[in-house]
Amino acid sequence: MSQTNTPQVKDPAGVMRELRIKMITTNPAEFSNVQTNEFPKVFGVVMDWPIGEPTATVVALGTGDASIYTTGTFGVFGGIGHESVRNAARNCVKAAQKYFADAVPTKEYPYPKLGQIRIYLVCYDGVRAINADAAS
Repeated sequence: MSQTNTPQVKDPAGVMRELRIKMITTNPAEFSNVQTNEFPKVFGVVMDWPIGEPTATVVALGTGDASIYTTGTFGVFGGIGHESVRNAARNCVKAAQKYFADAVPTKEYPYPKLGQIRIYLVCYDGVRAINADAAS
């Protein structure tokens, strides 16, 4: 049996999907983040938005980090390196605090159907989801 030392190359779209799930399911404590007065319930927002065939996932964390993943091979990482992105990410998570009670607790993370948007609130006590019509 032959073996090589060549690392297995991952499919870029698969990597994007893995990053999305990681952002939804990772406990905020693993990011060294604890509840604060500024972020009492929600630590992060993960929004899935179908754009034709692919789906874009926009991530914003209370730390100011932000990224975009897709079901294709495209992603944008390292938003925390830009002050305007840090501010937008933090403001997004601040705004999400008021939707905590409207969101439904979930342990399933499917992509939304075309014409729908799904927003996952990554909370200190689990994940909650809100579905919305994309046109709204």
